[in-house]
Amino acid sequence: MAGLEIPTLRFEKSMIGRPRFYSFQDATGGERELKKSSIPRILLVEDDEVDQLSIKRMLALALPSWGIRCCRCLKGAEAELRENQFTAILCDLALPDSIGLETLQKILQFSNETPTIVLTGVDSERISLDAISAGAQDYLSKSLITPELAKRAIQYAIQRQEMYHQNSQLMDSLLKSRNVIKQKNLKLQRSCETAQEFVGNVSHEFRTPLTVIQEYASILADGTMGEVPESQLRMLQIIGDRASDLSNMVDDMLDISKLESGLLSANRQRRSVVDIIEDCRPALEQKASVRDIDLKFVVSQDLPEVFCDVAKAGRVLINLAVNALKFASSNVTICVKKGSGCDVIISVSDDGPGIPANNLDSIFKRFTQLGNAADTSTKGFGLGLNIVNELVAVNLGVVRVDSEEGTGSTFTFTLPMYDEQEVARRFLGYLKRESRATDTVALVEIMTPGILAEQREALCRFLLAELRQNDLLLESGEHGFLILASVVDGELNDFLLRLRDRQQRVNRNRFSCPLPSLLIGRCKPFSIHDQSEALMTSLAEILETEATVDV
Repeated sequence: MAGLEIPTLRFEKSMIGRPRFYSFQDATGGERELKKSSIPRILLVEDDEVDQLSIKRMLALALPSWGIRCCRCLKGAEAELRENQFTAILCDLALPDSIGLETLQKILQFSNETPTIVLTGVDSERISLDAISAGAQDYLSKSLITPELAKRAIQYAIQRQEMYHQNSQLMDSLLKSRNVIKQKNLKLQRSCETAQEFVGNVSHEFRTPLTVIQEYASILADGTMGEVPESQLRMLQIIGDRASDLSNMVDDMLDISKLESGLLSANRQRRSVVDIIEDCRPALEQKASVRDIDLKFVVSQDLPEVFCDVAKAGRVLINLAVNALKFASSNVTICVKKGSGCDVIISVSDDGPGIPANNLDSIFKRFTQLGNAADTSTKGFGLGLNIVNELVAVNLGVVRVDSEEGTGSTFTFTLPMYDEQEVARRFLGYLKRESRATDTVALVEIMTPGILAEQREALCRFLLAELRQNDLLLESGEHGFLILASVVDGELNDFLLRLRDRQQRVNRNRFSCPLPSLLIGRCKPFSIHDQSEALMTSLAEILETEATVDV
């Protein structure tokens, strides 16, 4: 017994070092402070005189500096707890006016913050577990009590009660914090929705009159309403050009809003880069003509197909070209060629004043505007180059600028050539850099055996419309599709159910050529940080299988 080490007791202080004063809750639900003592005290509730004397002697040996108060019934215990503060309670379950777990429950009602140890003459594991479940901190058999056992039981009961009290406080604090965060999130969500609605409304209100201005200016310039003198024709061309600039600003605002909210769609498909250039060419040539700038296109032959969102690639080219036309002195050149790797490179060069070296790192930031423009009549919002940077990233490419003061600038961006595995690898890299992306990507195989070409094309359009900028759709041979979906861990089934639900809704409104059922093949989530190689291996296996089937 002398060799038994018992931890040093700490009394009337919580685990975080603050004084603890227990309160008593009376029958009316009110609380009042109890009489406090400078020394720790135990309340012993035991009706058997012999057992009471024996236990009291054990406690005196174990805790000689402690005060001990005794009573023989539940009513007496209630009276003591009403008037005094106790560090611990030792209570027999069999009393003259109460018996069994009902005794413990009533004691806890009187003082639920004071650690309570149950005493019984029956050494029963079932009774012990029932007492612990009912709220007791420990259980002691009266026939087995020793000073060391009593001291250790009281020590641990106090610590457990303190931990329980702290856990309760932490839970209350967490619940309050969660409610506060929930309210703030709802407020932020409403603010975000309001901002998006405002941007959408403003953009719509701008776009309508701008379209009218452009159309009427074009009608007048074409001579439809009569011959137009050369001087007036020049003015009409300037009106149409400036209206086009404002329309581009509206598009910038909409794209920024969609990017921030994660609602920007990404219609990435296999495309001809020459078609992208030719779609933008007429509008750019007209702008160059209005500004008296010599615009040249240098496009290499036999360019490979690229994988991109055509609309976004066109927006990038137009933004860069318009920017170059504003700064150029006399010449702008757009060059398209195959890169050394798996890229097609598109560059826009001007002979303007150039950009100071200390500004090169900041020009792609939002609301940054370049000075020294030759044409300052249409000053933008400083969103153009930031949009370029974002849209190039969505198309899985990179953008850079080379400039020398007094000579001019060259802005270059890349588009990936169509190669499923290379595109998938770049997509995973994009997600790792994208702050709005999740940490999990699901590889979903959609099989389409035996469907018509028209149905396959319609299914492809449907899937592209349902996916967002952080999702990727790849063709898997001639027999299916592969989706790399950025999903929250554990929500893959919800994603698939949403696709099926949307497919059924679309079919209800299609009178011919309904979308085929979504036949899901292999489907597995991967961590983009720890399982990228495993994902690429699975994707390669599926593509290899499809290639074998096609042969």
